[in-house]
Amino acid sequence: MKSFILMIATALNFSVLADTVEKADALYGARGENMENATQAALIYETLAAKEAENMAKAALWIKQSRAIYYVAVKEDAKIIYKKAAVPAQAAAELFPEPETLEEEELKAKALYWYGTNVARTGSVINPRPAYKSVEIMKAIIEMGYEHIYDYGPYRVLGRIRHKAPDFLPLGSKEEAEVFLGKAFENTLVSEEVSVSRYGLNNLYYAQTLKARGKKSRGCEILGLFVRQDPEALNRDRIPETKDEIEEARAWIQESGC
Repeated sequence: MKSFILMIATALNFSVLADTVEKADALYGARGENMENATQAALIYETLAAKEAENMAKAALWIKQSRAIYYVAVKEDAKIIYKKAAVPAQAAAELFPEPETLEEEELKAKALYWYGTNVARTGSVINPRPAYKSVEIMKAIIEMGYEHIYDYGPYRVLGRIRHKAPDFLPLGSKEEAEVFLGKAFENTLVSEEVSVSRYGLNNLYYAQTLKARGKKSRGCEILGLFVRQDPEALNRDRIPETKDEIEEARAWIQESGC
């Protein structure tokens, strides 16, 4: 009888855990409806990670936590929130100093991506050190063979840093920005017929750099096609972000006189 009760209790515990993970995923999935959903999801991921003993599961939860906090940071445009988002991603990467399997290696690459992405957002012209650190992290991911993660995210971050950095800094280079962002754009096209990236920021950042390089007409062409896409069909994992990026693209088109 005691054995039976123990089995039921164990099953219930697993059920609660599964429901909790599912709840966090559902909340994050509803982030576009209410930003607070992303905050709540991050808290649940953090709680679960603290209880998780297995490194891969813990890392996966920390990566999700970082991603959820990053969404809030973008909406709030707050450097302090980016700093908070960087913490779990860094912790996840540090779980695998020397990955022993491809699965561990991929988790480390993804953790490094979120760490580097958030770090980059904490810098400024006065304090460019975070940008330099982010560049090192993105290059490390590429050297690991994971340049393709998050729709060629490492190249996107490198290109954006090159674009945003002032010309008087070694990091500032619109020419290199075009090369990096071109790679992110060209490798994530919807199809041969639809010359637009499925990742909204690849379109926005590339178009902005093209304009800075005296190629505004090409940037207008890319964003003109981008704003005509259905966010739900373009990238189902980033519907809220894509909607925001389409609105930003519309504003850029108007301001640029396309």
